Amino acid sequence: MKGGIRQWMLFGLLAVSLAGRGQTVRTSEDRTIASDTVDQSGMDVSGWMDFTWFQPKGDGLTDDTPKLLQALTLCRARNLGLLVDPAKTYLLRTPVDFQFTGTVAVKSRRPGKPAVFLLPDTQQVPFQFTAGAGSLNTRITRDVAAGDRTVSLASTAGLNVGDLLLIQSTADWPIETGTKKGEFNVVEAISGPTVTLKQPCQDAYTVSEIKSVTSYRPARLFLQDIELSVRKTGNRPVVGLSLRYLQYSIINRVTIRHAQYASSQFYGCYDTEIAYCVFEKANEEGQGYGIATVGGLLYNVHDNRSFGCRKLCDFSSSGIGGPTRLSRATGNVAVGEGETNLGNDLFTIQSFCIATHGGAEGILIQGNTATNCQTGFQLRGKDITLNGNLILGKCQLPISLSGGQNHVVTNNAYHSLLKAGGGSPDPASYPGAGIELAGTLLPAGYLTIKGNSFDYVRNYGIYADHVRQRCVIQHNHFEFAGPVRAANNPVLVLWDGVRAPVSGLRVRDNTFNPSAEGAGPGSGLMTLVRNASAYPTGALLDWAACDVQGLRAADVLTVGSETGETPTQVSLEKLYIDQKDHVFSLTGEFSFRFRTAVRPVLIGAAPPASPVQFGFGTTESDGLLVGKVAAGAGQIGFGAQTGSFGGTFNGDSRYTFVVDIRYRTP
Repeated sequence: MKGGIRQWMLFGLLAVSLAGRGQTVRTSEDRTIASDTVDQSGMDVSGWMDFTWFQPKGDGLTDDTPKLLQALTLCRARNLGLLVDPAKTYLLRTPVDFQFTGTVAVKSRRPGKPAVFLLPDTQQVPFQFTAGAGSLNTRITRDVAAGDRTVSLASTAGLNVGDLLLIQSTADWPIETGTKKGEFNVVEAISGPTVTLKQPCQDAYTVSEIKSVTSYRPARLFLQDIELSVRKTGNRPVVGLSLRYLQYSIINRVTIRHAQYASSQFYGCYDTEIAYCVFEKANEEGQGYGIATVGGLLYNVHDNRSFGCRKLCDFSSSGIGGPTRLSRATGNVAVGEGETNLGNDLFTIQSFCIATHGGAEGILIQGNTATNCQTGFQLRGKDITLNGNLILGKCQLPISLSGGQNHVVTNNAYHSLLKAGGGSPDPASYPGAGIELAGTLLPAGYLTIKGNSFDYVRNYGIYADHVRQRCVIQHNHFEFAGPVRAANNPVLVLWDGVRAPVSGLRVRDNTFNPSAEGAGPGSGLMTLVRNASAYPTGALLDWAACDVQGLRAADVLTVGSETGETPTQVSLEKLYIDQKDHVFSLTGEFSFRFRTAVRPVLIGAAPPASPVQFGFGTTESDGLLVGKVAAGAGQIGFGAQTGSFGGTFNGDSRYTFVVDIRYRTP
C-alpha cells in the first residue's frame, strides 16, 4: 500500500466514522465488516480499527509485535478498539508489556471465532498489560480502622479521582505468614488531605506501620474472542496473560494454551471479570494456575473451563498489597486429567478445581464442577464460602480446609460415578475422607459444615487433625459402600490429635449407611481418638460448649473406682454418647474386672448435672440395679444391690453393664 502507515491510519479513522453511521467498512483485503458485527459490546471505546491496516504478516513465523504495539498505541490515543483477523496467526516473538491509561480493547473480527496470537516461551511473562503509575508517594497521617472509607494523606499532589490507590504496610496480615497487610482501592473523592475510597478498608492501619501510599492511573482492558498459545521450545514456565493494577477489565471468551506456569495472572486489579474462557495445560508442578489472582478486590470468575491444569483458579495475595478480597468463582468447570510439566500424572500431586491461598478473604465459591481432580476444593484464608459445588469421578480428597478461619461449607456433593460390577477401580483414586480439616487451621474462628453429600468414602466422612476452631457439622450424608471396599469400621467424624479440651463442637443430624461392606458395629459414629498421650482422656470435651451425637464413649471416659483403683480389664467399645439440645444420653454396654471388691465409676463421661438416679442391668445377674450421676462432677457411680446405690462388686470377676442413661443438662 502506497503512502505508508499514516495513510492507513487516516483511512482507518474514516472507516471508524462510517461504521458509526451504519455504513460498510472495507479493509485492505477488500473484506467487509458490517457495522452490526463491530458494536462496542460495553467495551467503552468510540469505534474500532482493523489490525490489518497496520500490515502485520499474520503468518505465524514473522514477529508481529512491532505492528501490534503500533496498533495498540494508536487505538489507545484515539479511544478505539482493535479488531483482529481470526483467519491469521500472529507471532509475538518480542515480549509485550503495554503500559497505558484509559481503555485498551482487542477482539476478533468474527464473534465466536478467536484471533490467534503465538507467544514465545523465552520469558515468563511475554504478554502483559500494566496501568500507568501515578506520581503519588506519600503516607497516612491518622490511623485507619477497618471499615473506614476515608484516609488522610500527607500529600495528595498528583492523585486524581478514579486512580487506584495502593496502601502498603510493614505489618503481617494475621491470617497468613508471609503476607503483608495492604489495600487496593479506587479513589472516589479528594478534599484537601482527605481521600474517600469506593470500598471500605479491609484492615486497620496505624501511622507507624505504613510503608507507603502510591497510586496507578485508571486503565482497563477488554479482551474478547482471543486465543493465546505458547510456543514450547523447552520446559520453561510462562504466564500467558498478565494484568497489573488495572480496573474494570473484562476478559471474555479467551483461550490460553500451554502456559504451564499460569494461563493468566491478575496482579492487584480492581473489579475484574473473567468469563467464558478456556485454559489448557497450565500444568507446572507446584504452580499451574488457569487463573491466578495476586491481591486485589472484586474479581468475578465465572463460567470458565480448564483442562489438564493444576488449578482452574487460585485466589492468593500480593506481597505489597495484601490478600485477594471480596471475590467470587461461580459456574466454572475443571477437568483435571493430564500430566504435569515433569511428565507425571496430575493426580499424583495435589491439584484442584479452585483453591484459596492463605492470602484470600471474603471469597464465594459456588456452583462449580470439579471432574477427576485430585482435590476438588481447597480452602485457606479468611471467610471463605464453598456452596453448592459438585465433585465428580476420581478424587482423593473432595474438600480440604487447609488453613485460615471462618469457612462455611454447605450443600456440596461428591459423586464417584462408580457402578457396581464395573471392574476393580484403584482405591487410591477415590476419597479416604470426604472433608479434611487440617491442623494448620488457626486456633480461633469457626467452621460450618452443613448439608453436604458424598456417595462414596472409604474411611471417614470428616477427618479433623488437631482442630480447635468452633465447628458445626450438621445434616451431612456419607455413603461408605461402593465397588471399592470401605475400611473396617469407617467413622462419620474423626477428631484427631486432641491436645486441649474440644470446645464449641456440634455434630448432629448427620446420616450414613451402616450396612456398608466393611462397616463394623461402630461405623458412622463420631469419635475422638489419638489424642496426645499426656492429655487426660476424661477431659477431652468441654461439655458445656459441645453438642454431639454418636460419640464413642471410650474416647472421652475412663472406668475407675471410688477408691481410685484401676481395673485389670476394661472394654468400652459398645458404649455410645449423645448430647443434643441439652439432653445427655449414655447407651450400650461396657465391661470391666478389678482385683478387689470395688464400687465402679465412669469418670469424665458426662456433663455436670443435678443428682440423677438411674437403673441398669448386668449380663451376669437378673434384676435391676441402681446407679447415680453425682452432682456437679458428672461422675457416674454404680451400685451392686437392687434398689440401692453404693454397694460393691466382687473382685477378680468380669462384669458387663447394660445402660440407658438420659438426663437434661444445664
